[in-house]
Amino acid sequence: MTSDHTTENPLPSHLRLLLARYPGFREDVATIANIGMKINTFPKRNEHADVCINQCRVAWEWLNSISCLVAYDYCLGAASLCRNLFELVAGTVFLIEHPDKLQDFVDYGKMISYEVVKATMEDAQAGPMTPRQQVYLEALKRKTNYESVKQHFKHKNWYGGNIRKLTEAVGGKVVYRLLQGGICDCPRRRLHNAWVQSREMAVL
Repeated sequence: MTSDHTTENPLPSHLRLLLARYPGFREDVATIANIGMKINTFPKRNEHADVCINQCRVAWEWLNSISCLVAYDYCLGAASLCRNLFELVAGTVFLIEHPDKLQDFVDYGKMISYEVVKATMEDAQAGPMTPRQQVYLEALKRKTNYESVKQHFKHKNWYGGNIRKLTEAVGGKVVYRLLQGGICDCPRRRLHNAWVQSREMAVL
């Protein structure tokens, strides 16, 4: 990121905070900004490329969200999102390398969307759903072709394996182990230790 670009497009406040705290982060800011610009200016090509670019946009937003949380000292929240971001990136790389999986990716997304909407509507209701809600849910079920898609996937996901196999397939085994045993486990350990300490203090 050049000084001219920075002047024309002032950095968001969370990035300014990070730069003040970690001067070496400037190179990362430049990389993040360049990625964002390339994603936003990428021309439409075909369905596969468009879906992959949309996934990249989501990953870029997650990366910015993690940076924002770190800047304002919400580090536990940032650490918990790192695994999500990693899984998203691993899935996107896999989809880029396996265009034959595009239809499975789209269908799986529709299936999950229906299940999320259904669960949300059921949780929000103190009693049975209203007729209007039932009509909407049935229409969404037909639109997503839920029954046949559910039968197709059964208990599998769109890439046909677990997250460990997915990361191995895209060359992310080392990062996966780091997230499993390090970054992602840290917040859980700290929370567990804090809970244990609070119980000990209560006993004393």
